[in-house]
Amino acid sequence: MDSDLNVDLHLQYDYLFKVLMIGDSGVGKSCLLLRYVDFAHREAYLNTIGVDFKIKTIKLDGKRIRLQVWDTGKFTCMIM
Repeated sequence: MDSDLNVDLHLQYDYLFKVLMIGDSGVGKSCLLLRYVDFAHREAYLNTIGVDFKIKTIKLDGKRIRLQVWDTGKFTCMIM
C-alpha cells in the first residue's frame, strides 16, 4: 500500500464532540443546525425522519475542535 494514501484521521482535529439535539417536533432543531453549520436559512422545512447530522470544525485557543451535531426527528428510535 502506498504510504501517501495512509491518512491519520487523528491529525485532522484535537478534540471531537458529539452533540445530540432532541426536542419536540417543529421547534427548529434542523433550522438551528443548518444556520450554525452552513450559515444558511430556509423558509420551509420538511420534518426530519430518523436522524441527520452535520460536521463543523472550529479553532479555539489554537486547537481544532470537530463538532458532530446530530439532529433527531419525530420518528427516532434510539438504542444506546
